[in-house]
Amino acid sequence: MSQRKDFDREAALKTAITLFAQKGFEGTTIEALLGAMDISPQTLSETFGDKRALYLEALRRRNIETVTNFVRALNATFSPLKGIEGALIDFAMRLEAEGGVNCLGIAVISEFGQSDADINAIFQAAGQMLTAALERVITEGKVNGEIDSDVDAQSAANLIGTTLVGMRVMARAGAPPETMREVARLIARSLK
Repeated sequence: MSQRKDFDREAALKTAITLFAQKGFEGTTIEALLGAMDISPQTLSETFGDKRALYLEALRRRNIETVTNFVRALNATFSPLKGIEGALIDFAMRLEAEGGVNCLGIAVISEFGQSDADINAIFQAAGQMLTAALERVITEGKVNGEIDSDVDAQSAANLIGTTLVGMRVMARAGAPPETMREVARLIARSLK
């Protein structure tokens, strides 16, 4: 049996991301994936490979989307400091829109920690992209005087990256959106 003509690979991948975020890798059965994605075992195999390959693709996709959205918001203004604050607030609003429960990154870290080299490589690549974008904007802010000249760009980028992880955990624990927006504002103010 070949793939259905109406098969939407992107919609199926998005469904897998949500399911893996909610139930983890081990907690998500092949049967649950097939049912939620509305595909056959053969379509899963032909399109994504096996469950692990689908999981890694889902994580890669989610990380790329998250970093791309953050960098887009970071660059949405000519003011580096306002860009950082805006990107953090945008991130908080995205978490709010998702209800905080569908964070694949937190689910993966909770389930695997540092035990899987493939997963570590995916997180490392996303982290490098995010850190590079943040260091660039922080350096621009230092040059134009918006950010204190004593701020170390790499340390500040690491602080913001850590804040993003913390905001994900806060959202998953049910923190009110205003709390996360205040964290975003506080981080931006700390760079002045």
